[in-house]
Amino acid sequence: MTATQSSISGRKESKHNRTARLGVRSIATFLAAAAVCSSLYYDTKVTGNLRNASATDAYYSTYAYNKYIGSHFSEIQIYPQDFQILQQKQQKQKPQLPFELDSSNPSSWNDHDRSQMHDKFRRHNRDSVYSLLLLPEDNSTEISSHKSDTVLQWGDYFAYIHEHGRKRHRQGLYEYHDMEGTEFEDEAESIAYRENPVVLEACWGNTPDQPQKPRVIEEHNICHAFKNAKQIANFQTPHVLITHLNENWGTLSSEVLDRTADWGDIVSNMFKKDNSGFDCDPVELKELYLDSPNTLAVFTTTHQSIFDHPKVHSIPIGVGNSRNHGNEFLTVLKKQKELFKVRPSSDPRPKLLMINSSPSPTRLPQMNAIIRNFRKANLTVQNTFVDSDSRSAYYAEMSGSKFILCPSGLGWDTYRVWEAIAMGAIPVIERYKYRYQTMTYPPDSGKRSEILRTLKKGEDGTKVGDSSRNDMDVNKKMRKHNASLGVIEYYDGWQKTLDDLPVLWIDGTFGDRPSKGNKPSEKKYLTPELLEREYDALAAKMETFRYEKLTSIYWIRFIESFLLLKDPSEAHKGVDAQISFDSHEEQHTWQTAMENLPSTFNNHTVVASEKRSQGQTDKGLPSDEDESPSGSLPGISPYLFGEYQLWTLSWVTLLELKILGIALMATAVKMYQNN
Repeated sequence: MTATQSSISGRKESKHNRTARLGVRSIATFLAAAAVCSSLYYDTKVTGNLRNASATDAYYSTYAYNKYIGSHFSEIQIYPQDFQILQQKQQKQKPQLPFELDSSNPSSWNDHDRSQMHDKFRRHNRDSVYSLLLLPEDNSTEISSHKSDTVLQWGDYFAYIHEHGRKRHRQGLYEYHDMEGTEFEDEAESIAYRENPVVLEACWGNTPDQPQKPRVIEEHNICHAFKNAKQIANFQTPHVLITHLNENWGTLSSEVLDRTADWGDIVSNMFKKDNSGFDCDPVELKELYLDSPNTLAVFTTTHQSIFDHPKVHSIPIGVGNSRNHGNEFLTVLKKQKELFKVRPSSDPRPKLLMINSSPSPTRLPQMNAIIRNFRKANLTVQNTFVDSDSRSAYYAEMSGSKFILCPSGLGWDTYRVWEAIAMGAIPVIERYKYRYQTMTYPPDSGKRSEILRTLKKGEDGTKVGDSSRNDMDVNKKMRKHNASLGVIEYYDGWQKTLDDLPVLWIDGTFGDRPSKGNKPSEKKYLTPELLEREYDALAAKMETFRYEKLTSIYWIRFIESFLLLKDPSEAHKGVDAQISFDSHEEQHTWQTAMENLPSTFNNHTVVASEKRSQGQTDKGLPSDEDESPSGSLPGISPYLFGEYQLWTLSWVTLLELKILGIALMATAVKMYQNN
């Protein structure tokens, strides 16, 4: 081979090698760019959502749970007592009535009997509350922080319930899924979280062939729960729903003219199609969702304007929801206890009725009407409200009053109701009845009845006019389907919350008593005569009152009974009742849960490391260091991705390695420069 041929051959080989190297570089560069872009895309669209979800749902990872809880709550007090001890303490306070006194017939009492019964009623009320709230027996006015855990309060935005649910989930007692998305400051992020298919499936999904733990699901409102239960779970996922916990407005609340905030009518605003076209029809919601055997119970807050369904319960808003309010309120009760020791025993509550409310446009007419009713009886009562941050005078007046007027606020439940009972007084509340116009179709039509609108006071719902477009549509439907109009009425389901507590319900309104036509036996108007008569009646029933309802632990126990007992009513028959368990396993689960309830539910959340440093554990339940269920990663819930959890997390981890793609790209550029 000549030199010229050798040179040409060398150039060809060099060109071939450079071309090959160039192809490899191009492929490497392309793959590196694809890895970076893919990683960035999935970081934004997928892993970002998962990280946000873990900030709200502590069951996503141990790290996220401890980081979230630890960063928000630094106090580490643990409530050490068992709820059964509280009930036993109340049991010891039951009064022994004179055998000759007929407590069932207050009208037969003479003045001495009446004075004796009133005194026992006050003592029983006061001693029961003091016993349940574990006030110190010594003369110290200092209240230990852990004792505030019995006070009926939930923290800001009902945080204590959320914290407790997350801790129970980690203990493995039941699943807790928070679908509210309240931890997101941006509403769009919150909505995106609630609509995330992965989160929805983890929350509502069910696998028929696999055993499921009971679950608590917290949804934005009851229509969201209805939609997800229908479209994802096909109504086959047993659960307890917690929804719309708000101190002023519950998921079934509606505005009441001249009584509550004008935040909208429930029929007009709530029961309508959403953006996806889902129709939250109230009748369908009741028949398909509330009546479903897999909807174990629904918990919300304040007044329930519709249904009055036996499965729907209102959690009381309590005495206040700031994190330090429990200690403050217990200090007030401690001072009250000392005050009763020095007050004359003949009349420790000389004031018949206390009116102490801000004169808002809705409240002022009510209070003025009651003042006029007292004036007609030659008695004086006045509104003692003072716009001040100090509440000492307010509580002092409450402790010296028999009855406390509790008009509605933005909603129907108010702090004043629960403060009054805890202070030994009796709240006076209106018992409101809601009325709705309905349309009923013939049985052979196959159509469900409809709730058309909320009726105003005095409005006849069986008739329809011809003036408005709505009236014309109703007339058209009636002629086409041979339908008829009717009226349904509901008393407020929130009233069940106050069953078995000393409360006076007014069946009418806080209005002027007419000069004629008002029977003495009726409770339509608030008058001095009614208060005197009802105080006797309540004193006669003192042994039936269940003051344990004034504790947060009672309501947590109530929620958990639907998850852990086949017959939840067994847990709520009273302090003397013995629970009948369906099986030994059910008995063991319930007793284990109740033994750990006080240390699990507390005002100051304790992260695992802090509890271990104090030598405290949740007896009988898994600790943070226990092994995870088989088939799942340590510290990661097995309910997040199901059987694909390991592969999903591996893929997400791979995509997170942006440094690999960047390194590849840097290598490719370097190779170009070298050549």
